[in-house]
Amino acid sequence: MPVLLLALLLGPNAHLQKASDHGELSFVENFAIGAVNLAVCTIDGEPYDAQALQAARDEALGELNKLSAEAKETLVPLVNASFDARIDNIDGYLDDYYSLPADYERLVNLVGGNVEEFAAQRLQEKIDSGIDDSELASKFEEYSAQSQAIIDRFESEKLRSRSRESPSGS
Repeated sequence: MPVLLLALLLGPNAHLQKASDHGELSFVENFAIGAVNLAVCTIDGEPYDAQALQAARDEALGELNKLSAEAKETLVPLVNASFDARIDNIDGYLDDYYSLPADYERLVNLVGGNVEEFAAQRLQEKIDSGIDDSELASKFEEYSAQSQAIIDRFESEKLRSRSRESPSGS
């Protein structure tokens, strides 16, 4: 009996190999190609409908790319304006740093042992003076929320593609 099964399996296999070598497609290969459209992919041991998952992925990537381009157009000018304002504040910081009162303040802080903290804090105060980054932060949060919503939609589509494949129908 095992010899008969072996012969039955090797015969069609040899024919398929020969047809494949010549570039011909047999009925069985056409059927196999058609079955690929019903393929299931496995992620972390869970089966998913490959086509539905790919469609959801493509849609999410398209939306993320569009959002990224929009964010770039909006955020780059805001970031540039913020840094330009900080660059404009450098002269004021240098004037303050090299002033006599600032020298005395650094000397007092040197005796207290925290001159580095004082200098860093003073730099931050002077460079950031008069700068309002609230619009930049707001836009950044807005785009971050939109991208998270796209990712969440993809995850729900992913779960839906899994539920279609589960044997229980849930």
